[in-house]
Amino acid sequence: MNQTMNALALNEIKRQLENNASSLRAKELIRDLAPFLEEGELRRNLRDTTQARQLLDLLGTPPLPVMENMERFISKSITGELLTAEEIEETGMFLTAVLRVKSYLERGKSYGIAAAYYSDNLEPLPALREEIIRSVHNGRVDDYASNRLRDIRRELRLLEEKIKEKTEALLKSQKNIWRRASSSPEITACACLLRRSTSPKYREASWTGPPPAPPCLLSLPQWRDFRIQGRI
Repeated sequence: MNQTMNALALNEIKRQLENNASSLRAKELIRDLAPFLEEGELRRNLRDTTQARQLLDLLGTPPLPVMENMERFISKSITGELLTAEEIEETGMFLTAVLRVKSYLERGKSYGIAAAYYSDNLEPLPALREEIIRSVHNGRVDDYASNRLRDIRRELRLLEEKIKEKTEALLKSQKNIWRRASSSPEITACACLLRRSTSPKYREASWTGPPPAPPCLLSLPQWRDFRIQGRI
């Protein structure tokens, strides 16, 4: 068998077919191809190949869709997983391509080509396709995909605006508080004490009784008495 396949260059033919396949399933079927050993099976497949060639000659290359991801999307849907917006949009594009293939084969029926009647097995699911086209754009579910989604997103936008306004108001109020506090005598006294803490006069100062409270903690009258006594 291997010698026969090599003599017929069947492996090279299979390689070329696989390069033109549009789905993983089609590639698997091509890799499993082997010579037909029954005459009836051989004649049926020769008839299909001849009719496919007639379609190509009369109608040109069929608009075959890219199907490499569809099996995975279908598997996810069957197991109950949620598809992303990008995956849903790609599914809609695939259904549009199926509709084009069906139209292509319908045109082939007018030439009496039996293979064109494979179109009867294609179902482009027009209702699903139209719903996807209406609801998903550029990898994002549209606000108006449903009334509930529209209301939820509107509420989110309003909340975002309120949060932004409150944050800006809080930052502005904190800035005003700091501006007022930085000009108070107590803050000024602390700054003065920090600047002079390294001076010899300050280090040599002697106190009678317990050390006074830091100027930052003194009231305004206490601060004035503290300053009059020449302690800073």
